[in-house]
Amino acid sequence: MVPNINGEAPRIVAPSTLTPREKKVFNEIVAACSPQHFRTSDIPLLQSYVTATLTARATANKPKMFAVFEKAARLQKSLATSLRLAPSTRSDPKTVARDGAGRDGLVHSPWDQSPNYVGYEDDDAA
Repeated sequence: MVPNINGEAPRIVAPSTLTPREKKVFNEIVAACSPQHFRTSDIPLLQSYVTATLTARATANKPKMFAVFEKAARLQKSLATSLRLAPSTRSDPKTVARDGAGRDGLVHSPWDQSPNYVGYEDDDAA
């Protein structure tokens, strides 16, 4: 590993035991996250995630392999949660609520209401 100039810990590196395809996926995942996201202790779990990902991709469009695909996809989901790769595991529910994320346009705050909003009652009207 080569130390970073800014003093931060370097990104983890794909183990030499991985195939070229596995290394490519491993490095794509590591590069997509912040440098501090993974630690050396995450490497075995990340290896398993890569294997599950490639298995799910390889069996995705093969009806006879659906059982294998389903198991690989479930394992992938479980490992993604453990590795904090899933959006729901990366964000704090309180922060998401404060940012207004997840609104479907049907929930309005009282201060967001306008005369055009259905259900708006104007006491002065009539």
